[in-house]
Amino acid sequence: MQEYQKKLLTLLKEIDAICRKYGINYYCTGGTVIGAARHGGFIPWDDDIDVCMMRPDFERFCEVFRSDPPEGRCLLYNENDPDYHSTIPRYVETGTTSFCRYHLLGNVPAGASIDIFVMEAVPDEPALQRDFNRKFFIYSDFVMPFYCFSHRVPADHLDDYAYYRHIADEEGERAVIERLHDELFPAAADDSEYVCLLWASSPSIFPRKIFGKPARLPFEDAEICVPDDWYNYLVLEYGMDWTQVPYRDVQGGHLTINRLDLPYEHCYELRDSLYTPDYLEDVFRERKSAVFEYERRQRPLLEARCRIKADTVTAALRNALDSIGKTPSELYEAGDAAAVVDLFMPYLDEQLSRWFIGSRTRFHYYRYMYPLIIDIPVDWLSALLDSMLAAGRFRDLYKLLDAYKKSGLENRAVEKASEVLASYREAESLYYYGKYSDCLAVCDACRHPQIKDAMESLRCACAAELDPQSVISDADEIAASGDLLRKKALGDAYFCTGDTVRAKEIYEAVLKGSRNGMLWNDIRHKTGQMPDSVFSDPPYSPAWQVAAENKLLDEVADICERHGIAYVLSPELSARLASEGDPGYKPDRKIIYMTVENARAFVSAFENDPPEARSLLSWKNDEKIDDLVLEYSITDSVSVSLRNIRKTLERGIGVTIRVLRNGSPYSPQNLLMRSLEHAACNDSSKKRSLFEYVMKHGSGKGQDDYYYYVDRPGKRPVRKLVNKDLIDKTSALTVGNRKYTVPRSAVSGQNRNAAGPAGEKKHIPENLFYSTDIGRTEFLEIVSKSGLDSIDMADYDHYAALYKEAEAKVDGIWETIVAREKDF
Repeated sequence: MQEYQKKLLTLLKEIDAICRKYGINYYCTGGTVIGAARHGGFIPWDDDIDVCMMRPDFERFCEVFRSDPPEGRCLLYNENDPDYHSTIPRYVETGTTSFCRYHLLGNVPAGASIDIFVMEAVPDEPALQRDFNRKFFIYSDFVMPFYCFSHRVPADHLDDYAYYRHIADEEGERAVIERLHDELFPAAADDSEYVCLLWASSPSIFPRKIFGKPARLPFEDAEICVPDDWYNYLVLEYGMDWTQVPYRDVQGGHLTINRLDLPYEHCYELRDSLYTPDYLEDVFRERKSAVFEYERRQRPLLEARCRIKADTVTAALRNALDSIGKTPSELYEAGDAAAVVDLFMPYLDEQLSRWFIGSRTRFHYYRYMYPLIIDIPVDWLSALLDSMLAAGRFRDLYKLLDAYKKSGLENRAVEKASEVLASYREAESLYYYGKYSDCLAVCDACRHPQIKDAMESLRCACAAELDPQSVISDADEIAASGDLLRKKALGDAYFCTGDTVRAKEIYEAVLKGSRNGMLWNDIRHKTGQMPDSVFSDPPYSPAWQVAAENKLLDEVADICERHGIAYVLSPELSARLASEGDPGYKPDRKIIYMTVENARAFVSAFENDPPEARSLLSWKNDEKIDDLVLEYSITDSVSVSLRNIRKTLERGIGVTIRVLRNGSPYSPQNLLMRSLEHAACNDSSKKRSLFEYVMKHGSGKGQDDYYYYVDRPGKRPVRKLVNKDLIDKTSALTVGNRKYTVPRSAVSGQNRNAAGPAGEKKHIPENLFYSTDIGRTEFLEIVSKSGLDSIDMADYDHYAALYKEAEAKVDGIWETIVAREKDF
């Protein structure tokens, strides 16, 4: 444990002691429960502990604290401190520092603390629960002046938010807070079956029965209280992903100044020496207004983007199904569940993305609460859900089913898949609870063929604990299966029979191949083994659009190699290859340089043996191309910016070959060529003639740099010079199985045999759209129905700039304080 984590654990032990002494129920919650179940203590990068109490228990805790307050501690909550602007009560040590952004306003104690989330009863009806959540977002925004929650409000409540803001201007914010408080609490009788954990702006509603009598789990050197059904609590809160230890790219703590050697007052003194209270209040007020105005204008763009993506992915699915001549149901019934999942991967990539189902992060929580469903035929959906079950894609399946439930669009296919998944979840929970006999009984009683293999893996895992010899007798079959849970079971069987040498060998493979923290923790308890690093990077996995561009780059290199054509990758692309071992993703195209003579040879090679489904576009055959270049692309693919569709639609997914000329660009002949290129910009016949002339006569000779022209609408083309050494002094750079020609300067001091980056999947920027399964004409029809053309992008850009400016101002204040605090 880190020193600060030790301090938090001390505070938790104090709360635990108070609650046990006075018979008060509490439950650890959030990441603290994950830490207890998955790590046996703190999540390694975590820097807080969260607990929750039902409202009556919290009121009893407050009463006990007031009557006998522990020395050096204080309890902050709205009812006892009007200056405490938060929906979350806190148990605080007063002699230390835990200074967060919300402490930029006010002067409440800011020492090491534990959040105590209060749980209120809420109505049982889903519609009323949604109304509660919507109003709680607005309530939170008024209670906490340092945070903005209007971006979490559903679209039809943005006007409500504006209405309450108007009342606040006339009657004061306290009047609005009191009105909303009375409307929200109590929202239902205490015998309601559901409770809401008031997690700041993220109200989480659970069945009351999940909490029950607190269970106790080991946590570092203590035991802590957790919900009785902690497995299903974590599934409801985080999805079935909670067992997986995330990679480094999504690990992180809170933005907090934590000091155990100084009291919190020194941060307030520093803040007050730099900024006045009026200035800080104005900054946060301006940010709230900017976020709200930006959000009002962003929503139509978000909706239009999603309509385009949804309609495109469904059209692409239809095209793919037409090409194979089979329905998803026929593929599934033929026993090819993997083929169905592969077929639907473009759909799943979109449907499970943050743009459709959101995430718990700040900017996507709106969609997390109010997901958008891509409409596909029920028979397609049914085959997909069955295939995901058969393929063991439980985590993705849970996200999909949860989105249908939240959106109120459940149907028979969703209900059936939910029932099957619930059977698996029941068995898995029993396994993690260590109730192996009960788990075996559930596995044996399961009659769902879709999850037969998954249940068999759990059955094997339980048998390893109850009858290890039966598992060892199937060792060869288990080893050949490739199933990590079964392999782990085989290791457990050897461990139970005393063969720790074989057990450790198997456990080593499991630790390397899985990120299931529950398995890691069990292995740690048995043999002390742990993976090499919890803080590892995700394996590189390019988005399919990036992979398509990379494949085209390889094809160009292959054509050049087979025909002896010289080329060189642009310096920017070469540098990415040399440093990362992969071309990566950039919003601009991947650029290749060729002299005129080599470009002519490339055109000839392509025309003599054209690759299937590939186009080589130029002034010769496409009048819409602006410059004298070759565009090697996937035929009739879509590569557009949703911000400028009309201009970019004609360019499919491809790479650009820039045709370089040599000789003095200021010679009479080349000045004339520049004028001719300018004259040809809007004349297709002149473009063809000029292209053929350049390709036929080649470029000049001499010691001058190479150059090319870039078209500028209404102006003469701008000349771009390319240093002669970049073209004439080259090296071979090997990446994977492909050898590229790059400028010698790009690989100077670099690893010429880069094996590929360890970084995460490279995502496509949100406003760019790619597709190889739908034609441009069909795509343009989809765009015309989306409403994108009706959006005032200038107005959107104006408020986006104001929003970024407000955020930057707040960030600057915080960064200044963090930098200066280090001087203490």
